[in-house]
Amino acid sequence: MADIIKAAHDIFNNGDVPVTVDARGLGMAYAIPSGSDGTVVDTYAPWHSAEQKQVFFRQSSVLGEVLAEIQLLLTWKYSEAQQYIIEAFLAPNLLALDSTVNVKIGVRFDNPQLYDTQLEAYEIPITVTVDCSAIGAHNTEIFRGTIRADGNGSFDRI
Repeated sequence: MADIIKAAHDIFNNGDVPVTVDARGLGMAYAIPSGSDGTVVDTYAPWHSAEQKQVFFRQSSVLGEVLAEIQLLLTWKYSEAQQYIIEAFLAPNLLALDSTVNVKIGVRFDNPQLYDTQLEAYEIPITVTVDCSAIGAHNTEIFRGTIRADGNGSFDRI
């Protein structure tokens, strides 16, 4: 059975939201065997890095100028045996953000699910919400996906 810190985090609010990371160095979300949080990094090493990217883009409907362009980078590490996940993070990379625009980005990691019962391999569902407010307009865009212990994942706009 795997454990996870099931949580929602605001990761960006025009630069003013600090992110608290799990003190054990496992990341904001993880899927590991119960009771192994103190030893999991060494026991299931080596760990491999994986990532998925998505872009949030808004432009002015009147002038066509870019109001916000943000690359959302989802990263995690998976065990050599492709069973477990540690250090799952979402980081925003601001490519462009107009001073008249307010953006808030949140991420929610849900409980892990088995996707291969024979291997005991886990995936973690994620939901990312981007709220963008400009003068006279407000948009909310939702991205959903999964990160998997085999290094694959998805990160799609819905």
